[in-house]
Parts: sequence; structure tokens; C-alpha cells
Amino acid sequence: MKRLCAFTLFLCLLLAGCQTALTPSDAGGPAWAPASWEHLSYDEFFSRPRLAGAANEWTAPGGTFHVEKTEAGLQVLSDRGEPVYTVSNSADLATGSWVSNGVDAYCATGTEVLKVTLLTGRTETLYTGQEVRDLTLAGRDALYFVAASGEDMGVYRIYLPENRLDTVKTVPGYNIYWLHCAVLDTAYLELTYMNPDFYPYFERSHAEPDSMELIAEPPEETQNDYLVCWLIQFGTDIRPLLRCRLDTLTGEETVDLGLIDNCWVGEKDVSHDHYAPDAKNYSPWDYGWPMTYENSAFSTEPEIDTLTADQLAFYQGLFTQIADPYSLQPVNYYAAAISRKFASPEELDLTAFFSRGFPEEGATTHVENYLLGDGVWLRLPAEKVRQVLERYLGLTEAAGLTYLEETDCYYVALSPTETPEPPTFTAGDYNAQTGIVRLFYTDNSGQECVFSMATLRYEGELGYRFLSNTEV
Repeated sequence: MKRLCAFTLFLCLLLAGCQTALTPSDAGGPAWAPASWEHLSYDEFFSRPRLAGAANEWTAPGGTFHVEKTEAGLQVLSDRGEPVYTVSNSADLATGSWVSNGVDAYCATGTEVLKVTLLTGRTETLYTGQEVRDLTLAGRDALYFVAASGEDMGVYRIYLPENRLDTVKTVPGYNIYWLHCAVLDTAYLELTYMNPDFYPYFERSHAEPDSMELIAEPPEETQNDYLVCWLIQFGTDIRPLLRCRLDTLTGEETVDLGLIDNCWVGEKDVSHDHYAPDAKNYSPWDYGWPMTYENSAFSTEPEIDTLTADQLAFYQGLFTQIADPYSLQPVNYYAAAISRKFASPEELDLTAFFSRGFPEEGATTHVENYLLGDGVWLRLPAEKVRQVLERYLGLTEAAGLTYLEETDCYYVALSPTETPEPPTFTAGDYNAQTGIVRLFYTDNSGQECVFSMATLRYEGELGYRFLSNTEV
């Protein structure tokens, strides 16, 4: 009996020891760890394109997971944001851009690329430089990033199984804020950076927002970083950005020129990569935000000419509706616009703007009246409306107007009101760099107002497009 008990105790201890000795791989690995994969040689891996996956996201038997830096440390989270594993000794790691293949996590700290083994928390430095950012994994084993090294900015990649570092592309160091890389696959990259031809217009010191002085406050949603974008858009016709598509297998490179597109409106996360090949070369003066920059390579202060008495008289006549007792004269849209307040063309009330209709159109038919309902209506052929909107407002949609598909016409209800006489313009100015004319006047309520418009050319004929009519 004693022998049986001793044998049973020995067997239990043996089984307990075996259970303790089991490794995660023996047990199938943790639920958040992806299935193992075979590492190829460097040449085999880069012999064909391998897609870049979602940044910092991988699929394992337990679902989809990613890594985040939290107060508790570096954590593996589920697709529902639930923590499933906390990496040991990770609390002291700096917050940065994380990517992970499920086995290791990689962090851009600004000066280093760190590798963190998820199961052990062991940290290793893979790269040291400056302005390290934009980490992207491609094919699980290739890590791409942007960094400054010496006087240059560059796109680099590390083949992780061999810790082999390659330089993919270098650009001049003044692109410190402008170089961005989108990794489509291991062979095809898309880079955006500053056009070298533009550099004489942009001093490197201006890459620091603190070196600039703002004279007038921009909209609340903007940040000082936008001043950098404003500066490089102003005062030159040279397109400031390049978009380079690089095939690393063949070495072929295609380059397009583009602009920074309206980056100061409604943006909060400034990346300075607002590439737009066909954008207008805006300046802050288009929006009435005067500002100056210290030590600028060129002057950002535009020369604004005060309008003379003769010029004011010309504009006074331009806004005056021709008198006609039969009301068959063409509509003066300058007079129609100044009778309404609007901060942008999109805000102009088009029902009021078109309230006189097109006099030459005549009365609506019985069929039109039946479709439109009670009331007296003015017919506005859609093609004519589109021409007026483009000509005077730069708009493509007639928001607020009633439209009938059967006739391809817009309609406004007849309103027996006369177009008011324009106010007397007391002063005005013209900005030759932006083409903006401003006309100052006092409205019926005694408020000081300004009507602004931009000069445009249509087939050689000088015309104006309305920008705003607001209080000063």
C-alpha cells in the first residue's frame, strides 16, 4: 500500500513538473499571437512586391489585435479596444508611432526606432537618428520609416530578420517637415516633399512656427503650424511640392508638381502634406489675414493700392442697375449681390439673387404652374443659371432653387420688389498680387461694410467674381 501511495505521489509530481515546463509554443501560443511564418532571405523577400498591411494591426486565432501605449504600459488590445496582454517593463517607453507584426512592436521615439519583444518586454534599438517617424510594416519583415541623418532627410527600410538597413531615397534636409512616405508595397513607394526649385523662396528658419509673428488672428480651429504652409504658398508661381512615385525594383521614378491645398481651413492635425496638383495658389490675403514673417527671403506684405475718386466712380456705376420702366433690362448681378450679406459665395441667398429672373424668358406655362403649385413663378433655364453662378460666384450648384427635371429649369416665386440702389462707396483698395478689390460703404443700419471681389478673365474680357459682403 505504501509503495502504491509513493508511486502515485511520484506520478503527480512528474505531471506537475511537465505542466510547468510547457512553453507558449507547446500550448499553441497566446490567443493574440499570429501563426508563425517562415523568414525568407533578403534577396528572396525583395524579389517581388509584398503588400503593406494595416499599420499596427494583425490577425491571430483569437481575433484582430494591435498595440497601444497606455498608462499601464505597452498593451496588446483586441479589436474592441480591450486589453488582453500588458508587455512587461514597457511603462518607461516614450509615446510614439507604433507598428507591430504580433511578435514584436516597433516604436518611433523621434530619435530612435525601438524593437520591443511582446512576450518578454525586451527592448532593442534598431536605428538612431533625428525626426524618426512614419513607421510602416510591409510583408511583416520589412520596416519602413522617415528620418533625418546628417544634412539629409531620407526614407529607410530595415529587413528585420537580419537587421539590415537600406537607404531607399534621400532628399535635401530642408524637407524636414515636408517629407512623407506612403508604402504601397515593398517595391512601390509614394513620397511627397518640397520642390528643390522652390527652396530659394523658403528659408530653413521658417520651418519653426515660433519664428513667425502673427498680426491678425486666423480662425479658431487653426494652429500656428499653418503659418509654414501659408508662407510657402505666397508670392511665387513655382509649385512647392513634388509627388514622387518610386519603384525600388526597377529604380524608375515619376514626379508630379503640386500645391499645398487650402490647409488652413478646417484642419487640426497638421502634416504639411496637402498635395493638390490642380489647386489654386492661395495666399492668406485671399481671406483677409495679414501677417508678417521675420527674416523672410521675400516680402509677404502685398502692395495694396487705394482706389482713386475716378475708380470709385467706376465701381459705383458698375453696381447701379439701369433704369427701365418696363423692367426688361438685363439683371445687374453686382446690384443683386450687394443687397445681401454673405461671408462666402456659398452663403449667398440664391432665391434673392435671382429674384428678378431672366426678363426675356416671359411667363411660365400652364404645365409648369401645375407642376410648381400655387403662385406666380419666374423661369430660370438651368444652363443660364449655371453660367451666372460660374461667372459671378464660382459655384456649380444652385442650392435653394426649385428645379423641374421635366423642363431642365429652376424657378423662383415672383417677388414684386425692386433692386435697391447701391450704397455710396466711401473708400476702396486693390491688391495687385491677389486681384482682390474691396469697396467700403455704410449700409442703411449704419454698419460699416466691405464688399470684396476678385478679378477674373473670361476670354480676354475683364470681369469680377464675388467673394463676400460683410461688416468690417
